[in-house]
Parts: sequence; structure tokens; C-alpha cells
Amino acid sequence: MATGVTPEQKERIQALLADGKTINAIAKEMDMSWKKADQLIKDMNPDFEPIDVGRPLKFGSAEELQGKIDEYFESCFEEIWKEEFDDDGNSKGWVPVYDRDGNIRRVLARPFTISGLAVHLDVDRKTLLNYEEKAEYFLTIKRAKARIENYTEEQLFISKNTAGVIFNLKNNYEGWVDKQEQKIDATVNKKLEEFFT
Repeated sequence: MATGVTPEQKERIQALLADGKTINAIAKEMDMSWKKADQLIKDMNPDFEPIDVGRPLKFGSAEELQGKIDEYFESCFEEIWKEEFDDDGNSKGWVPVYDRDGNIRRVLARPFTISGLAVHLDVDRKTLLNYEEKAEYFLTIKRAKARIENYTEEQLFISKNTAGVIFNLKNNYEGWVDKQEQKIDATVNKKLEEFFT
């Protein structure tokens, strides 16, 4: 059974379910992870089956989606080629540049972004993020978002203009907020009754 959940929270979850809210919406409303919300709902309602509404999913399986995501990340890189010349300065053509392991060197040509991934998958950004609500696709989308978030965070250390990077992190990923702490010490020398008279 659900542990660490008050009767009021259980009642609120039941009300949200009755309103047709998704597990992701319930998790956000209750300020908990999707996984915890899913488990609580299953514990409270063993016969619960999420309702699939809307158009059919574009990807038939998490493996198919992962393949397309891998394609996206690969598409952000370009191979490095150089033009070779003979002794007379005539071009012999273009040849790839190899690393010390014999692999063609590549460079990141486009940044990793959620919107870029959505375009590559031929879905809109919201649809892509909605896939995260489906248990089968949850980890696939989480891993892709984590890779994009990691790339974005690294830009804080190499970019001269970090304002856009910070905006992206705060608006697209959990846990990135401006936080200010203030400590206030005060001494009150009045009795509580004096405040109400």
C-alpha cells in the first residue's frame, strides 16, 4: 500500500483521476515523480489502467523511438574533411581527417535541443514531451532529455553569452531555478495579546 501519503493526498489523487488527469499531470499537481505517482495510483486502484486517448502514437515501440533519437544525435555531427594537394599545388581532392584510432574525426555542427529532436522526429515539441507520460517511453525520453540537458549545461562553461543557456535550463528542465536565501533575525518584546488589542 502507498506509504508516506496522507489520507488528504489519497483523496486528492482520486479526485484528479476522476477528472481524467494523466499520471504526469497528477505527479506535477502532487509534486512527486511520475514513477511514484504511477505506483501510488496502482496501489490505491489495483485495476487501474491508463486511458489512451487521442491519435495513435507515431512510434510503435520504445526501441523504434530510441533508433530515431540516436539518428538525431548522429545528425548533429559532421565529418571533418580536408583538401589535399600534390607537390605542384594542384588539388588531389578531399580526404577525411582521421583520429589516432583510425576513425574519421567529427565535430558537433548543430547543438542538441529538445525542439531539434522534435523536428527530427516529425512531431511538435509538446508531443515529444507527452511521450514521457507513457510508461513504455518514459526512460527513452528521459535519457534523451538528460543528454540534451548535459550538453546545455556544458555551454555554461564554454559560452561567452550564458543568458540564453540559463533561460533554456530554467524553462526546459526540472531543478534549475534562481534561488535566493535570506536570513531574518528579529526579536519581539510584546505579548501576543498586545498585537490583537
